[in-house]
Amino acid sequence: MNEPSNGKRKILLIDDHSIVRTGVKSIIHQGLTDVFVAEAWDEESARKQLETYQFDLIISDLTFSHAQDSSYFVKKMLPLYKKIPVIILSMLQPDMFAKKYLDLGVRGYIHKEAPDFQIMDGIKHVLERGYYKKNLTFAVLNVNAEGNPFDKLSKREMEVTRYLVKGESLKMIAYHMDLQISTVSTFKTRILEKLEVDSTLELARLYEQFCPQ
Repeated sequence: MNEPSNGKRKILLIDDHSIVRTGVKSIIHQGLTDVFVAEAWDEESARKQLETYQFDLIISDLTFSHAQDSSYFVKKMLPLYKKIPVIILSMLQPDMFAKKYLDLGVRGYIHKEAPDFQIMDGIKHVLERGYYKKNLTFAVLNVNAEGNPFDKLSKREMEVTRYLVKGESLKMIAYHMDLQISTVSTFKTRILEKLEVDSTLELARLYEQFCPQ
């Protein structure tokens, strides 16, 4: 195994199928240049890697061929990771399992059949922002059906949101609301963070879902 260069972020990839590790490793190196990827395939090999390096992220399968079910991950694997961010990459459907493991502390849950760009998007999100949930619906995350994510916003933030989803520029919103452009920009950043979306387009889609006219 090659020693990782200083300054490179370190990722531990855990899966008991070599072909999966090879494929995911290729996706990572295509999307990130400053990264070292180590491999493990069971509890023992994961322990050795964790004793050798300080990892910035762990990508782990949920089931292993020598284990009967996913309880092995909870009992044996998850306790090893401690405070290291974890993304689960599994063939088990997110609509049945994602909420459970997010509640246990993992930072993202991605299906193995997800397109390469989504896997890469999830990795970058967790490395840079801490969590990746935008691939999961509110239903998957078990949000109360009566709940509205826009309830998180203040009256002023909601006003900015309405202008944003109409396609108004920051300059025009500032004019309408008699604010500085920098103030509107701060509102926009806060709104996207609160609603866990990355763009005005995603904001508009969410608004259409929960705030139909």
